[in-house]
Amino acid sequence: MSDSFLKNIIIALAENKVNFIIFGGVAIVLHGVERMTLDLDISISHEEENIKKFLKVMKQFHLTPRAPIPEDTLLSTELLNYIIKEKNAIAFTFIDKENPYKQVDVLIHPDLAYEKWIHKSEHIELFGYDICILSAKAIIELKQKLKKPRDKDLMDIKELKEKINLKKNNGG
Repeated sequence: MSDSFLKNIIIALAENKVNFIIFGGVAIVLHGVERMTLDLDISISHEEENIKKFLKVMKQFHLTPRAPIPEDTLLSTELLNYIIKEKNAIAFTFIDKENPYKQVDVLIHPDLAYEKWIHKSEHIELFGYDICILSAKAIIELKQKLKKPRDKDLMDIKELKEKINLKKNNGG
């Protein structure tokens, strides 16, 4: 992974001891699949102190909520539940308004909660830090549950299954 924004944001999250799991395209790339991705999808622990550390990192990178709502909405379970129910929200997106390709999606839907997926994640060393990423099997599980999978979702499933089989055949 060579994108300096993604690298720097992951390092900052690790240095600030934010409890997070990398999901999405970045996790898929970290499992060895060649794929383009511009944003970082993460699930964070919803403990208040952890959210505050996460918000500190967002400020450090000048990332603000895409939606016209305050960033500290992440601290309110009641407001998050309202957004999920009324807006069918899955993620709370932070962007750099000067460069909207710099984007972090915090997964807020209960089906994607940190606490639900931490046991289906794995630790890797990345940029000198212990980073938690969703396991290849868990990514496949999530993508197979999609009601309308996109071509890239189907390709991700195929390639991740190939990576898993290759590891099995090589004794890993």
